[in-house]
Amino acid sequence: MKVAVCVSGLLSGDYVIRNNIVQKEKFSNADFYYATWIKEKNKFQKNFPNDNCFFFEEPEMHYHPYFPENFTSEYFKETKDWILKTNKTAWSSHHTKQILIHALLLNNIKNDYDIIVRTRFDAFIWRDPTANFESFLEDSFRNNRVNAFAVTRKPMFKTLYESDYVSNPKMKYWLLDQLIIHPRSMFDIDNVFRLHQSKQLRAAEYGWHQILSEPYGNNHRNWHGWVNHDKNIEDKFLREL
Repeated sequence: MKVAVCVSGLLSGDYVIRNNIVQKEKFSNADFYYATWIKEKNKFQKNFPNDNCFFFEEPEMHYHPYFPENFTSEYFKETKDWILKTNKTAWSSHHTKQILIHALLLNNIKNDYDIIVRTRFDAFIWRDPTANFESFLEDSFRNNRVNAFAVTRKPMFKTLYESDYVSNPKMKYWLLDQLIIHPRSMFDIDNVFRLHQSKQLRAAEYGWHQILSEPYGNNHRNWHGWVNHDKNIEDKFLREL
């Protein structure tokens, strides 16, 4: 099983170097690739002077991804209503870019990887050996499905539990996006760009589901724990993580 770790997005937060060190510890047998927007080039070169990176032009949004054409659902509407209520329309207009940059990066690396680990510069992984992703790499490889991770309840950072689609049906149509393990063959690069151009690529967790799970009969597993935005890590944890 050949694995590539694809780290992409903005270099935000104070822990990008620490985050990457832990990512390399957790996936020590993988090849690492990096991508960010041209505007982030100086940040990348300052923090990672010995690493190579793909720098892409940031796409201009020609539609709002929470208001795509010809799509609605109970849970998608719930999120749209929250965006409108909290006045986050401008902020949320960029939420497909994480999927687009992953597609751009995959389009520029070799095709002979079995498994891709998609993660972010701000993905803060629990350093303890308990947070071990080997069985999930194997599961994605053997069963041709996605394993997705994020912390959705802050006190639960050091535990891990799987979404129950009966008690939490929203998670059947939502892919956690701090760290995503997927077979290379399941990510259709051309389809991502086609959906973007036709204003149908959905945002964030919904968009990842649209690309990596919906075409395969919702064949994904959501895992809550171990990985979170570094901005959401509470100060009391920093010394031990």
